[in-house]
Amino acid sequence: MKMNIENIDNHLKKLIGFESLGFYERKKFATSHYLIKSSHEAIFQLSYRYDQKGDQSLDLFGAFFYDIIFPAVNQILKTVLTEDNYKDNFNSLITVDLFETTVIEDSDTYSLRRSLERKANLMPIVDGGIYYEDRLIETCKFHKALLDQFAFPFFEKYGSLKSVNELIDSTPQMKIGSRILGEMPLKKLIIMFLNNNTKYQEYKEWLLDTSEKTSEKDDFYKLTKNLTEYLESNRYTDIHLDMIDVPTELSKSAEIYIHSTPLLEPNPKLTEAFTKQTAILAGIGIVLNDQFTLTNYRQDANWKSWGMDNEDGAGLLYHLLLFAGTQVHNPLTNSYDAVSNHAYYFNAEWDGFVDYGEILERLNLLTGNALPFREITGRFDDEMTGVTFYYKDVLFTWKMEYKDDWTDEAIFERFIGLVNSDLTKEFYILREGQGGVILYLSDLEKRAFENIFPTRALELLGVEL
Repeated sequence: MKMNIENIDNHLKKLIGFESLGFYERKKFATSHYLIKSSHEAIFQLSYRYDQKGDQSLDLFGAFFYDIIFPAVNQILKTVLTEDNYKDNFNSLITVDLFETTVIEDSDTYSLRRSLERKANLMPIVDGGIYYEDRLIETCKFHKALLDQFAFPFFEKYGSLKSVNELIDSTPQMKIGSRILGEMPLKKLIIMFLNNNTKYQEYKEWLLDTSEKTSEKDDFYKLTKNLTEYLESNRYTDIHLDMIDVPTELSKSAEIYIHSTPLLEPNPKLTEAFTKQTAILAGIGIVLNDQFTLTNYRQDANWKSWGMDNEDGAGLLYHLLLFAGTQVHNPLTNSYDAVSNHAYYFNAEWDGFVDYGEILERLNLLTGNALPFREITGRFDDEMTGVTFYYKDVLFTWKMEYKDDWTDEAIFERFIGLVNSDLTKEFYILREGQGGVILYLSDLEKRAFENIFPTRALELLGVEL
């Protein structure tokens, strides 16, 4: 049977029984789906994404993700944010969405789920252009069992602000950021206040003192101060905290209400800033691929999460550098393609198994595929985690250390050691978060980069500091 992804997805929803569980689709972006269920003061969210290769292959891209949204917390923060234009140290507006995630699962549970998923070794739902009903049934059965084991108990445990407040009390400050997403310190402050947490005053004073010392280039101290005044003056009680009504059934009108606001045409200021900043990047050899337009970029999840519609100047330039290394959805091929062949945004943590083959392919793309690789194949099976390939017609097998869904970065040292004599430039990495942007630069391009980004430090790739 030929593939029809919409029919397959509808069948998946019925097999898992989302409607009977009270979950309805809130939005769909490319091959990603987001379903929600209202539960008193919380919204439970499940999300999943398909890995699709044209009309030949279709599979779930990793396991289901689950998280909890507390609209009251987001609404309070959003109300304070609308009182002024608060900017971070990238000169980008600080924003919050009403459906922004509040709480996620702990990393150990996430790793366990991913391990179980890999061991299941589920077959693609569509393979060679052929749809396999039995594989879809088996996939749904497996993931429903995982939802029963992990997601639904998580919703039960953390489905109230009181339970999240208890989580805050039992979790060290340095680790709570891995459980509460977005503007964590501010959300933590709101939750503590709403629950009359006895440590609220102590945390407030610490946060104000810390942010005052570190907010030379942003508005975080001012925002923190205004938020505490807003809470303690009880102005938040004017907000109708149950204003976000998630219906039990999504009628057409409800679906329009819940879906994200359609993209508006970019204002001339954004278009002008985008043209200017991409020209600056092109001056150091980072050219964006011409099959995409600004409209394509603005629909991408990274563009939205980085708030790039609200940027210009240095903030837009730096985020464009990061964005250049990502992949965006290509509506013509229904695949994800590189924004630029001259930057690689490397994330050490993967949604599925670590694909060392993709890493080598992206590194070679930075050279214009000038290095004599062929038949690069990422390996993740019972025998090894790693990659096999031919280089100069010699077969190589690199076994990498298994770190669940985290990259063994020794791959970079091995890569540089193998290809160094064939390079005409140097590989560098600009560290950012749990990865960074990898670039392939000449001495002249490196000096130009340092002039444009004087506060950003490039490291030689594959070299221990």
